[in-house]
Amino acid sequence: MRYLSAPFGRCARLRENSKGFVSLILSVYTLLVVHNTIPETNGAGGRVVVQDMEDLRQLKARVRELEEKLAQVRLSRRVLLHLLEQMEAERSLFVKKLETENRRLQKANARYARSLLKKNQQIIELESKLQGSTGQNS
Repeated sequence: MRYLSAPFGRCARLRENSKGFVSLILSVYTLLVVHNTIPETNGAGGRVVVQDMEDLRQLKARVRELEEKLAQVRLSRRVLLHLLEQMEAERSLFVKKLETENRRLQKANARYARSLLKKNQQIIELESKLQGSTGQNS
């Protein structure tokens, strides 16, 4: 169906982006809470142990903040998907009404064309009778 392809493509991208965000949150949470480590920022690829409890509290607060943002994103996504489904249902109903109206108008047009054709044939017959009667009278 041509109407569904574009909006649902956007939803699929939104779904993929939120999965990436979820995996990021989970990996940070795992590093902070389970392993008590954070990724090293100097590019060496290793991990260092968090030595300051204040840093740990700040990181945990950041994780909570990101989790709250994730919940908001999920809610927004659900609302947008619901609105998209509602708009799609309204559009399909509108298209169905237009198609019904189109068929009704085509039938009415065909009836009108047949009636015009019939009237034209009657006019031609009457003209020929009139010419025949005037030709016989002269």
